[in-house]
Amino acid sequence: MTSTGIITMVAVLAFVWGGFALLVATALGCAEDVSPPEPAPAPSHVRPVTLPRPAPAGPAPHLGIDVSHHSGAVDWDSVKVEGYAFAVVKATEGVDAPDPMFEAHWETLAQVGLLRGAYHFYVTEDDPEDQAEFFLSRVHLRPGDLAPVVDIELIGRGTQVKELPADLRRFLDILERETGVRPILYTPPNFWDAHFHESFR
Repeated sequence: MTSTGIITMVAVLAFVWGGFALLVATALGCAEDVSPPEPAPAPSHVRPVTLPRPAPAGPAPHLGIDVSHHSGAVDWDSVKVEGYAFAVVKATEGVDAPDPMFEAHWETLAQVGLLRGAYHFYVTEDDPEDQAEFFLSRVHLRPGDLAPVVDIELIGRGTQVKELPADLRRFLDILERETGVRPILYTPPNFWDAHFHESFR
């Protein structure tokens, strides 16, 4: 999340993975009235196939963006006019790297009426409790703000890989205890499956 990106969320920040697309082909009429040939009987070893029904229409997706100081200045009024409903702003990284644009973005989002969220870029070689305290020292959520977001996507040098799941859980537990809401994880699926999936089942 080091550059401006687009996040799609359905309902209340519920991420949907998978799904299918149903392709419907319609034959156009021809000038001549030609009856199609009778279909050949299916071989006895072929089982009939039942197509799945299309998934019921759900709530319309809500689009948002994530920004950090790498994004530079943001015209939030234009972002709102373009149809975005929320933004997630980088607040902290590790234990000692505050994002210099956080406060400006955070206050302006409240003024223009966009939903706002703050994220922490998790550094795997830093102490998880110190990271949680650092994030909480800079982010003070108000009613209506999104749950805190944790961006974890890299393994740093010197990281004790076996300790990663336990360390991340400690970090998340502190955020949930102090804010009263469960944090949102922002991570590539392959990265999550490789390092955390089994421990968070």
